[in-house]
Amino acid sequence: MNIQPKAGSIVPETVTTGPLTGSKKVYYTVPGHPDVQVPYREISVSDPKEPPVRVYDASGPYTETDIGIDLSKGLKRIRAPWLARRANLATYAGRAVKPEDNGGVRAKSSCRPARPSPPRSPAARGPSRNMNSPAPASSPKR
Repeated sequence: MNIQPKAGSIVPETVTTGPLTGSKKVYYTVPGHPDVQVPYREISVSDPKEPPVRVYDASGPYTETDIGIDLSKGLKRIRAPWLARRANLATYAGRAVKPEDNGGVRAKSSCRPARPSPPRSPAARGPSRNMNSPAPASSPKR
């Protein structure tokens, strides 16, 4: 699920997808709600006599087999039909994305990682001191 950013764009064009090695994705269907499926990761253990371990899988569709993800369209709204059946649920359109949502990157700027500051010279850093040693004794005032 590593996003591969493209130069000059704040929207990545590709994302890593596919199954995870050593496990498989399985779903638990909620009784009375056949359209609600809870994803689990079934992890094989080294002892073949032991059953696999199941853990909740929050990876979303990215770890499905043969999944096509279009990042410009976003993920399929799989909860929409279930939410629509809940008559007492208020919905809202959401809000516009703000620069602070994306680490201060504005929509029309490019997405470049911040560059670290150049190293300072030893003289500019000040005296070096081992943090595990006691503080230096202050010299008496004259």
